[in-house]
Amino acid sequence: MKSGNQITARTVSIGQMGPAEAGQEVTVHLSAAPGPRWQACFNFLLQGRDVPLLRDHVMFDGASFSGWALPGRAEAFREELPRLLASTGALAHAQGLKDAAR
Repeated sequence: MKSGNQITARTVSIGQMGPAEAGQEVTVHLSAAPGPRWQACFNFLLQGRDVPLLRDHVMFDGASFSGWALPGRAEAFREELPRLLASTGALAHAQGLKDAAR
């Protein structure tokens, strides 16, 4: 993936409610397969939120990822996803520039 491309969500699927402590499975199909730096930035931003949305790190598989939304947070994740993807793209680009300057 070129650093100038903005990755967006093509589809977001929210599964049935799992066990009370598990929440709901969320699967997102992206517009492109993100590289390792982008994936690391996404998980960094996701885990650094004041109000958590997903449990643990998401699992990437090509141009999609899945994870478990905390109970009652699946719709909040869907709403926040465009901002999270844009922030991830900006952070990954900045990290790439920083690494290139070394």
